[in-house]
Amino acid sequence: MASIFMNNNGRLAVLRKGGLPALVQVENFDDSDQVLVNSMSVGFKSNLQIQPSLRKQIYVYSFGDQIGQLQLGGVAAADQLCEGGSGEDGIGFLTNFYLQNRASSYGQHVNVTLGSVNFASFLTGLSVRLAGQEVRLLQWTMSFAALPATGRQNGLGIFP
Repeated sequence: MASIFMNNNGRLAVLRKGGLPALVQVENFDDSDQVLVNSMSVGFKSNLQIQPSLRKQIYVYSFGDQIGQLQLGGVAAADQLCEGGSGEDGIGFLTNFYLQNRASSYGQHVNVTLGSVNFASFLTGLSVRLAGQEVRLLQWTMSFAALPATGRQNGLGIFP
């Protein structure tokens, strides 16, 4: 099959100081015009043991909270797409952020803020895949282990 628009794969424009304030903010995730965050998910669970009895009673034992799972996702430029951009492509930015902030080397939590809620989280993984070679875009996901609210006594956890 012939490629009709080989030399015009799309264009991007860089908007400086434009748009709305971000709903999702990540500590040390400096501005990049090659990376966009477009999804976030967070989940928490309690540590429970639920035991039904032969007398039709249910016993529930609580053992605190499990560590939460937080994921950020988005799209990034596979190479320098924007004229007048920052100079670093999307994969370079994401890889550098991961290497500098991953839990195994950073040794501290990274604050991830959604709206007015802050999650003290440890960066545990980065996944990048090619979304479309013809448009030179990557889809990426970062995984975090988010501390439960009980970490507040130690200055960690979820802060409203």
